[in-house]
Amino acid sequence: MSSSLRRRLTLMVLISAVPLLLWGGGVGGWLGQQHGLSAGLIAGGTGALALVASAGLAWFQGRKVTEPLEALGVQASRLKTALRDLEEKAALAQQAQRHQVEARERSVAESRRLKAARARFLAAASHDLRQPLQALSLYLGVLKNRLNGREHMVMEAIDQSAERLTVLLNDMLDVARLDAEAISPRIADIPLTRLLSRIEAGWKPLAEGKKLRFTVMPCSATVTTDPALMDRVLSNLVSNAITHTENGRILIGCRRVGGEALRLEVWDTGPGIPADKFTELFEDLRRLRRSGGGEIDGTGTGLGLPIAQRITKLLETPLTVRSTVGKGSVFAVTLPLALAAAEQLSEPLPTLGDRRRILIIDDEAHVRQALELLLKELGHEVDAAENETVALAHARNHRPGLVIADLRLPGDRSGMDIIRAIRSHYDDDVPAVVLTGETDSRTGSEENIHLLHKPLRVEALRDLLSHVA
Repeated sequence: MSSSLRRRLTLMVLISAVPLLLWGGGVGGWLGQQHGLSAGLIAGGTGALALVASAGLAWFQGRKVTEPLEALGVQASRLKTALRDLEEKAALAQQAQRHQVEARERSVAESRRLKAARARFLAAASHDLRQPLQALSLYLGVLKNRLNGREHMVMEAIDQSAERLTVLLNDMLDVARLDAEAISPRIADIPLTRLLSRIEAGWKPLAEGKKLRFTVMPCSATVTTDPALMDRVLSNLVSNAITHTENGRILIGCRRVGGEALRLEVWDTGPGIPADKFTELFEDLRRLRRSGGGEIDGTGTGLGLPIAQRITKLLETPLTVRSTVGKGSVFAVTLPLALAAAEQLSEPLPTLGDRRRILIIDDEAHVRQALELLLKELGHEVDAAENETVALAHARNHRPGLVIADLRLPGDRSGMDIIRAIRSHYDDDVPAVVLTGETDSRTGSEENIHLLHKPLRVEALRDLLSHVA
């Protein structure tokens, strides 16, 4: 409480004592008239005493009232200061939180930008790095058809070296794409018969070439997974099994796990793997050695199993291994069973190996020329185009029996777009194949457009020409 307030309270008490003072003065005057001077003095003194008492009472009451009020005022002042400090701290905290949110948003945006940039770079690298190997493989195919004797043996060795380089490049690019999270799964329900039939068709000849029995057990189940990525996983596991096994057999089968999952297993009768070496199996470029010191995998890249493990982690489908030294190994992938049956498979394509007119579309001159030369060696008529304008001109002059187009072309038009334009011109599904260096691409499957990955092998091209109609 301030001193001014205290003075106001004292004044109010004194003013309240004025009637008492007047009363004392009046009484003194009356007594003086009635009883003489002495009584008047006594009455006047009584009034003075009343005045003094009133003043003392006013001071005492003022102190009694003002001290708690002063204390309350001090507390109120402290509370006001504390509230002001709290508001300032709250404002600073809100500002700091806002800055943190903005920093996180910038970090997430930058991370997304870098991820997209890595994906674009790897897609371009996959295409550009495979182009020279594509041409090399095709030219070697042409030369092999023209040579015999010792020259053919030398060319076979060169072809094997080129193929090994191709496999290594493909694996390294796949590792880079998986590590950069540049591959996004496309989950669908797929009958296992479709997946297993492709594995059998692709790997049985290689196994039989090593005098190995290759058996795929029938399985009618439908699973939920990414068909292209799971095909890559199984291919890597089967390739690993064939590479390691010198005699005996390779077996692929499946078994249910509970009521909601199915385990695909690849068995081999290879040398087996010690339990303490299991973790090394999935290390990049790691090749285990036999007990005698030789490498178990003398021809692989050392990336097949690491890629399989990366893909299964991406798909959230566990990959396991069990093995017995001297008897063999079993690699298994657990897949969820589909809730509903998958769509019925389409009828297989008829075999057609007759001569036909083929339109090639590729902006890379050396690839285009090599593919043209090879197809002519195989007895086909060939029209070659480096862009959409030339391709459509050829197509209007002669209806192509088959279109082979590179997926990635300069500008904003892809090989898919040109194939659609040709089909629109003839109002017909002209047979078509897209060549791509993107290993996880599923382009064109819904439009009856076949897909071949670069570098294109001559055997794969011949097989395609005999089945695409």
